[in-house]
Amino acid sequence: MHTWMFSIVFAFLAQSSPQLVPAPRSATPTLLHLKLTVSKVMDRYVEPARIDPSRMLLSGLESIAREVPEIMIRENVKGTLIVEVGSAKLSLASKIPSAWDLIAGFSQVFAFLSQHLPADVSLEKVEHAAIAGILETLDPHTNFMTPEVFREMRTQTRGSFGGLGIVVSICDQKLSVIKVMDNTPASRAGLMPGDRIIKIGTQPTENLSLSEAVSRLRGEPGDPVSIVVSRTGWKQPKTLPITREAISFESVTHRILEHKGAKYGYLKLKAFQMPTALMVKQALTEMNKESVQGLILDMRGNGGGLLHIAVEIGRYFLDSGIIVAQVSNNTRDRREERADAQSTIFKKPVVVLVDDNSASASEIVAGTLKYSGRAILIGRRTFGKGSVQDLIDFPGDSALKLTIAQYLTYGDVSIQGVGIVPDIELHHVRMDPKQRSRQVTYYTAGREASSEAQLKSSLDAARVTPKGKSMYTVFALLPEPKTPPFVCNYCGLDPEDAQAPSDPDEFVQDAAVDLARDILVSFKGTAVARPAALPRLKSVVDTFQTAADLEIGKKLKTLFSIDWKLAPNDQPSLTAKLTVPGPTAAGKWAKVEVEVKNTGKTPIHRIRGELGSSNPRFDYQEVLFGVLKPGETGKRTIEVKIPAGLSGRTDTLNMHFFSHLQDLKVSAAGTIAIAGSLQPRLHLSLSFSDAKDSDGLLTAQETGVFRIRVKNVGDGPTGDANLVLKNLTGEEVQLLSTRADLRNLAPGQKRDFTFQIKANAEAGEQPWKFVVEIKDCNYGTNIEIPWHVMRKQGALPVTKALTGWFRLDSEAEIFDTPWSESQKLQGRLAAGATLKAVKEINGFVQVMAGTSSPLYVKKDAGKIVKSSSTGFVLPEFYVYSPPAITVTNPPAGPVKAAPVTITGELQDLDGLRDLIIVVSNLKANVYAKKVAYSSFGKGTSKSAFSAPVPLWPGVNVISITARDTSRAAETKNLILIAE
Repeated sequence: MHTWMFSIVFAFLAQSSPQLVPAPRSATPTLLHLKLTVSKVMDRYVEPARIDPSRMLLSGLESIAREVPEIMIRENVKGTLIVEVGSAKLSLASKIPSAWDLIAGFSQVFAFLSQHLPADVSLEKVEHAAIAGILETLDPHTNFMTPEVFREMRTQTRGSFGGLGIVVSICDQKLSVIKVMDNTPASRAGLMPGDRIIKIGTQPTENLSLSEAVSRLRGEPGDPVSIVVSRTGWKQPKTLPITREAISFESVTHRILEHKGAKYGYLKLKAFQMPTALMVKQALTEMNKESVQGLILDMRGNGGGLLHIAVEIGRYFLDSGIIVAQVSNNTRDRREERADAQSTIFKKPVVVLVDDNSASASEIVAGTLKYSGRAILIGRRTFGKGSVQDLIDFPGDSALKLTIAQYLTYGDVSIQGVGIVPDIELHHVRMDPKQRSRQVTYYTAGREASSEAQLKSSLDAARVTPKGKSMYTVFALLPEPKTPPFVCNYCGLDPEDAQAPSDPDEFVQDAAVDLARDILVSFKGTAVARPAALPRLKSVVDTFQTAADLEIGKKLKTLFSIDWKLAPNDQPSLTAKLTVPGPTAAGKWAKVEVEVKNTGKTPIHRIRGELGSSNPRFDYQEVLFGVLKPGETGKRTIEVKIPAGLSGRTDTLNMHFFSHLQDLKVSAAGTIAIAGSLQPRLHLSLSFSDAKDSDGLLTAQETGVFRIRVKNVGDGPTGDANLVLKNLTGEEVQLLSTRADLRNLAPGQKRDFTFQIKANAEAGEQPWKFVVEIKDCNYGTNIEIPWHVMRKQGALPVTKALTGWFRLDSEAEIFDTPWSESQKLQGRLAAGATLKAVKEINGFVQVMAGTSSPLYVKKDAGKIVKSSSTGFVLPEFYVYSPPAITVTNPPAGPVKAAPVTITGELQDLDGLRDLIIVVSNLKANVYAKKVAYSSFGKGTSKSAFSAPVPLWPGVNVISITARDTSRAAETKNLILIAE
């Protein structure tokens, strides 16, 4: 539920905004959603003291500026906020006393924007951006939900949808089946993991995003769909007709484990949805019939769900006491949900498994079972989401998710921001000598995970939370993974990082399950209150750890020749150093040499080092040395693959050394420089022609051809790149080809592509709409160019055959079709240019200029002459040619967390439009803060720039975007580490 939390979207970078020409609007927007949001926040928000209208105004305005490139927000030292759109400005008081002044302020802003923004900028989307910014100041879980997001959330909580019963992903640029659910249309049709879905109906999948493909696979139960599937070993793809059915999310799975003649229940709880409580009840009833001696309740990876379902499940295990209480500073009311003996189903011992992805409703159940003394917890500290949200429906199928309370588990314990500490902290030890990076993960397993406390505007706990530590810490080997049916190469990932798709529903009897089972065995079927049980578990834990240590030590010795014996250290003395070679180029392997020496008089055991870094690729890397005798030196090498496409940066390194869990108070520091990769930069030429009569129109059953030339004018080759053509119209027109390979296009090289389409009918919308997309996963390139094709409408246009030559009287533009709605510019010709004339149509003259495709120039740009030409050839021209950005003073890091001035130069053939600079810093919770905006008016081909850019401690990503008058955009990223 919280995997989105660190995803930054720079909304405007992918937009192709129109020229900033203000256009009249029918009316200023009513801001109904914004007004409702503010009203509900004032009435029901959990902590009224957090409602700061001044912060909300600034945050809402900055969010608007992220949505619309042309909007710039400036804070005036005189206590005013300036909203700028081009040369127009609006001043607002930065300090406002009430939420109603907030509404009045945004009413002013939107009246201003409605006058100065182009008509095709959606003010509804701008309003939603303002709401998002307002709510950012409250807490991470108070959000405005668009209709699309709200629909998906309802599907998730409902626990069912119409579909085929498969889990899919994009692997190797193909829509791939990851999992087939049992007893579903997909399983009955014979689908298998690793199958590639080539078509859904008549739609090829190679030009669909994952969300688009999922949307087409889903549908109403009973509706048929045909899919075309390819499989390794098949000579040709097969068409499978399938009828959709209601597919239920498998939020609960369970099984009986047998050990030494006794039975134990295992119940995996993956989410809290509408059907979940009933499924748990049925599973517990079945286990009671099997006379199990205890239950392992596994909630690892469970991000939560519906509160009342968690309460109901809690009642199955407790016969008295408060399961959860909801409290709020907004009201003195306290809402309690209590256990009762009539609802209790399971009274045998319980062990709960949790990890750092166990959140919200999972924490209610886990916390209640722990603090009531009903269960023992094993695993990792949980996420720490202790707040309650209410969904408030808004007009237009949108909604507000509003935090209205914090919850307290049994005993009035708040877990907000701190999570639940397990009684037994378990570290799964991973070893893989085949990997060059992270060959061994010992203590740092899972510590890269996020927590509630790290999120922007996280709430403080409503009550003092016990600061406990786990009573026991256990290390055990992670089971060897099964050989996967196939390996998934995700776009942009290095082959070293290729992943075997995991099945979250597959039962894995790992160390956590084994230890939980051993604990249940020790209880002999009789529940023992947790405070009394914990001391008694020492012998169980010690026995388990002794056996696990033998396995770990044996494997470390065999694979890495490391002696992992544990013994007391007598006054350990150690020296250490890090050696980092010169700069490592992006796409290559970086090496960090680690050297430690025992300078004491006695052996030091289980020596290990933990690396901390500002670069996530190096952060939490771990090296193991084992035993070092007096005077002995140990050397290890950390290898890290630097992703291709990474910008240049200099990162800090700091390694701390331990003897098992004992801090040796020894560290070694250094820096590592990464030489950023040479970036590709693409220019595109685009043209369309129809096959029948070269009039730029498609009639029924006629084919047309899109011609695209891509030239790399940058300094480096393209990476994992492809070009796709998407049909936004529907069944009236068919794509005969959809995708092209754009990988490894070297600087100076160009590549030509053709895409055929066929008109199935003359009816439908006008014009037919397409989009060309280029994505390079290595470099973050995401180009989207809309493209229209005119269909025949009514009588065919009148054409007039011409003879002779067409001479231009003045400079003129030349196009691929005679229809303004679909034209793509092919170049500009000087006065006097003479070309072979073919015919006249729709006010244009068709001419030939050394290309196989027809070209069109306005009739009034010249005249027919009899003199011939020596053979004019149209110069190479690229309609999409984004600006070039050169930074003349790229600062090196690390630097101080103070503003730096970035200077550079912009160049563009079509004329520069504007410059946008934003800064992001995850550690400081700064997300795409726009710090500079410059408009170039009518456009100039060259301009210098200089902008002061604020920095915050940590990793600062400075994104410099330049756009030109033809809507092409280029972004250059600088990464600065500030201290």
